[in-house]
Amino acid sequence: MEAVRNLQVFDAHTHLAGEKLQASDFWEIVHYFWFLRELRTAGYSDNPEFMPEDNRIELFLDAYKAAAGTGMHYAVKYIFNDLYGLKLDDIASVREAIDRVKQCSADGRWVESVSGKANLTKTVVNNESHKNFIGLNDTCIWFPRLDGMLHDGARRIAAENPSKRAVTANDTAEQLRKTIDGYVSQGVRAFMTSLGGLDTKTYRNSGESFRAFDDGLIFLLRILCQAASSNNLTIQLFMGMEHGHCSVAVPVNRTGRVVNLYGLFEDYPCKFDLVTSCGINNMDIANAAQIFPNVYAGGMWWFNFRPSTYLSAMAQRFEALSSRKSYLTISDSRCIEWCYGKIALIKKLTGDFLCKKVSDGYVDTDEALIIAKDWLYSTPAKLYT
Repeated sequence: MEAVRNLQVFDAHTHLAGEKLQASDFWEIVHYFWFLRELRTAGYSDNPEFMPEDNRIELFLDAYKAAAGTGMHYAVKYIFNDLYGLKLDDIASVREAIDRVKQCSADGRWVESVSGKANLTKTVVNNESHKNFIGLNDTCIWFPRLDGMLHDGARRIAAENPSKRAVTANDTAEQLRKTIDGYVSQGVRAFMTSLGGLDTKTYRNSGESFRAFDDGLIFLLRILCQAASSNNLTIQLFMGMEHGHCSVAVPVNRTGRVVNLYGLFEDYPCKFDLVTSCGINNMDIANAAQIFPNVYAGGMWWFNFRPSTYLSAMAQRFEALSSRKSYLTISDSRCIEWCYGKIALIKKLTGDFLCKKVSDGYVDTDEALIIAKDWLYSTPAKLYT
């Protein structure tokens, strides 16, 4: 467990903004999107920012205690116990935490200190304006996301007059090629995109009939895969979150989500890094990574970032894949403190899982640590550096 806690980490997806990596105040930490969801299940306000602070502290503390056991609650405990030396158990401790976070935020060495405690060696951002990390030299890797270009292009093709769809598709494809070439000329080594509810098989389907949105999307995905293969790039695919079911994006379990992409995996030699927000697709990703040498099982995203789904995915990957084909850390964090909290949780789960495998005789300690190193750092480092 101690050896795992000290391992280097490659965080393959964050929303850290380079000019300000640390949380500004206590509320920025505890109102992090994911923990706020858990607090609300415990009765916290939908609009706490409009409450007087005394009332907010009291209501927060009640919800915080009631949310004990949730994955993000555990991460918050790590953040305040390890980084600030505090346990949030009464109003006085919360007030002390408010003061401590403000003091540390103003400390020019704070970001480096937190990163060092997590042993966060590399982290990925997709927003170009965020890539210049202040206080963490040589830590950030930037590669762009192409969601807008791919999905807007597919919608434009589907909305076109049938007699003009082929021309619109070719024009859109040429624009995509030029954009990719421009990024490659800057030294970009990977691209990220999300995929919604793709229901069409990519096997022997070029998308050139253009009868529906999926046809146009598959056509443009093939253009991306061609370019990635020609330039030895990695494509990071985020799957599982969809719009249109209610006012917000939600996880949707589609049994064909991964297998429908097999045509791309088979036709193009570029590397594919698969990330899902749905626990039901974890086995599908492990299967794809076992079948195709160019497919990798990535980290847990959105509703898939839970201790139970982590342990389940670890078991599936441990049994089916070399550790060189899998990694674990996608923190999706917006401040360095949450990178720390999520990394601490992932390391605990990794250590717990591998200790059990050593105890049961599946691997020895040396083999377990090689697996941990690959899962936490080496595999994503080979994909993206």
